[in-house]
Amino acid sequence: MKKKTARKKLPYKRHQVHGRVMFVVSYLENGKRARRHFHTAPEAETFAEKIKTLKENQGTAGFSISDRLRVEAQECIERLEKAGATLTMATDFYLEYAVPAGGKKTVEQAANEYLDEKLRNNADPNYIKNQRTALRVFWRDFPERTVNSIFRHDIESWLAGKDWQPLNRRNYIRDVSMFFEYAVGKELCPANPLSKIPRPTVRTKTPDIFTVEQTERLLKVAEAHPNLGMLPVVALGLFAGLRICELLRLDWSAVKMEDEHIVLGPEVVKRITVPRNVDIQPVLAAWLRPYLKTNGPVVPTGFRRRRDALCKLMELEDWPDNGLRHSFASYHLVKLDSAPLTQLQMGQQTASVLFKHYRQVVSRKDAERYWNLFRNTEERSAAEAAAKKAKRKVKAA
Repeated sequence: MKKKTARKKLPYKRHQVHGRVMFVVSYLENGKRARRHFHTAPEAETFAEKIKTLKENQGTAGFSISDRLRVEAQECIERLEKAGATLTMATDFYLEYAVPAGGKKTVEQAANEYLDEKLRNNADPNYIKNQRTALRVFWRDFPERTVNSIFRHDIESWLAGKDWQPLNRRNYIRDVSMFFEYAVGKELCPANPLSKIPRPTVRTKTPDIFTVEQTERLLKVAEAHPNLGMLPVVALGLFAGLRICELLRLDWSAVKMEDEHIVLGPEVVKRITVPRNVDIQPVLAAWLRPYLKTNGPVVPTGFRRRRDALCKLMELEDWPDNGLRHSFASYHLVKLDSAPLTQLQMGQQTASVLFKHYRQVVSRKDAERYWNLFRNTEERSAAEAAAKKAKRKVKAA
């Protein structure tokens, strides 16, 4: 009796699909049943062998996983499926946020490196000082926290805990956001957590200025207390409109009394502006003349302490924010009735800045009184005589 030979088990099945013979390979993909159709048996067999080899390789790796790890992996997969994610996606996300390519650094370490880089790139020292102040507040509230461990909800909670006015809040968001942009560039974190935090709307308010009466008293009090050394500072702020940062850098050698202007070179002006000359008005010349020096700093050391002492002597509750420069802008604009000329003196590039942030509406009468606040009647008479003489020369020409 002839023995029956065992029939070879094929890795595929033959089916009729729409009247055509197709060869179907069934297999598991990501734990789910899948099928592939082929027109010829060799194609189906080649694909089946590839699946078999892949399965054997994965099976070998699978045997090295402990039962505990296998159970944990399955639980994680089920939880991720609910969020539409895979184990690979979760792993990539974790490595990106928890193990940044630039390494782990605390906020304080990274912030100091950021500021040092700004300094090396020749950023304005006052700008760096202001940024350091803001970032110091931030890193003290996140002690020992690494940059990559801070997310949007951390920032929002931090901001919610601060009783800041809209302008201060916006400035802190700006400064901290600039730091995180640097951190992203250094691969200390994958994204800026402040990029989608809304900036508060800051409503423009009328700037504070000194009234004519306050200006007169301010000059007299500063003159009556020479130990404070504040009279030149006050006069230059009121009648030349210099910024505080410009005053702090100004040397007496830049005050050209004979040429009737002050030279503000690149070492004095704010970094975003260009050098300029500022006219020395007759009233300013009268107040400066007794204090003129060949050289040396115009502002003595301890400016803030001296200013606070002057404010106390004036019996002011608080020194108006940028009050000297705001006063100059307001009274100068009315005096000349020309925004471009006032902008030129103040080193501003657009009229919108002048009108939105610097000018308060004052009367022509008050402007005239302001620019006639001479030290005494003799100097006022001399200035008036010089002005009439200048007019006669212009007419004669």
